[in-house]
Amino acid sequence: MTDGAHTGAMVALFPAPSEAEALAAAGTESSEQIHLTLVYLGKAADFDEAQRAAIEDAVAAVAAKHAPLSGKVGGSGSFQPGDDGTPVIALVDVIGLTGLRTALMDALEPSIVEDGSVVADLKHGFSPHITLGYVQGDAAPPVLDEGPLTFAAISVVWA
Repeated sequence: MTDGAHTGAMVALFPAPSEAEALAAAGTESSEQIHLTLVYLGKAADFDEAQRAAIEDAVAAVAAKHAPLSGKVGGSGSFQPGDDGTPVIALVDVIGLTGLRTALMDALEPSIVEDGSVVADLKHGFSPHITLGYVQGDAAPPVLDEGPLTFAAISVVWA
């Protein structure tokens, strides 16, 4: 993991604290950093206060219409290596996750357009996962036991 400052904005789900601690033990991220990104919005600096408020209102409105989500961690894997190393991930199986993301994207679209220019691109695929950390070289991803996963709150994160 790099020590560089994070500059992005996202809408994320954070697991229950005990579940985040168990996932953090398998990787290099702290339990406070363990999350599932539903929508990556881009650079936080690209949003003014009015846009931020509109995004937070849209997320709150969607959250009010959805019950907490639960499911399980279904294994581990990795993505292609990048500048920080190879991202090691927990695979998740959560009923309702895709529907929640779709509702968020629909609600967020008016908030990310300013004077006809799009501030964030919501046309991105979705591979639900939780990043556990980054490994260097040919290190294998950790072996994760199947375990519960509970998301009771949704957050907008401005880094």
